[in-house]
Amino acid sequence: MGLRTKFNWVVITCLLMGFFAIYWLHRNNTLIHTEMDLLHQAEQLFQISESIRAYNSEEVSPLLSNNIEGFTPQSISSYAVSKIFINVNEKTPTISYKVAIDNSEIQLYQPTVWQKNIISQFRNNPKLPLLTDKVADAKGSFLVYAKPIFSEAEVSGAKIIRIDQQAILQAVNDSLFKFTLILALIFIIIVLVINLMLHTLVLKPIKKLTSQAEKISQGEADSEELVITGKDEINRIAMAFNRMQRSLKAAMSMLS
Repeated sequence: MGLRTKFNWVVITCLLMGFFAIYWLHRNNTLIHTEMDLLHQAEQLFQISESIRAYNSEEVSPLLSNNIEGFTPQSISSYAVSKIFINVNEKTPTISYKVAIDNSEIQLYQPTVWQKNIISQFRNNPKLPLLTDKVADAKGSFLVYAKPIFSEAEVSGAKIIRIDQQAILQAVNDSLFKFTLILALIFIIIVLVINLMLHTLVLKPIKKLTSQAEKISQGEADSEELVITGKDEINRIAMAFNRMQRSLKAAMSMLS
């Protein structure tokens, strides 16, 4: 195995270890920041929903009660928020809001299987103020941000923000793929540059030394000396080699 091959094995092994370490750190950091951003987005959406509920309760409901006889669902804050987010979901399918009430007869509030599970978690732990979790269904994985609804000091349901992660994770994966390609390209350039330097600064001078040594060993002591172009270690060896050649040439002259 030649010097170049041994050197490349060491360099490529070190670069691959660095490549996977950088990729792993970048991937984990990206996923952590993505999850934090999603949680922040979910919290903002929840605050918006609460603002809509407060506005509907303080501004809209009194007007409806004064001007319209009988019950109107628009006077219920949860109904207003649900309807608004249904419109939002049509424009932004990755975001949805649900007021899920256990055993509700109104279809709008009836919980799905995973929503019932969230209500059960709140019911089993009434002091739990907030629940965030990653859930998956037939549509894919999504982030859940939920808070309980109390009725007569008991948990009766939950207000739930859902943010689908499929498109977001796909974007993250695309970003990681581009990052991997750029990183691989940088590492290939590093290997090529190192090989070029190895050839120019080490292997080429060593070949000249080897060729000169073969000439002298065959009795060609009068051959031209090696050209010294610098003061690095290889050139110092060449200087020593030239001195040896001159000494050998002088010794042969004395013998003759």
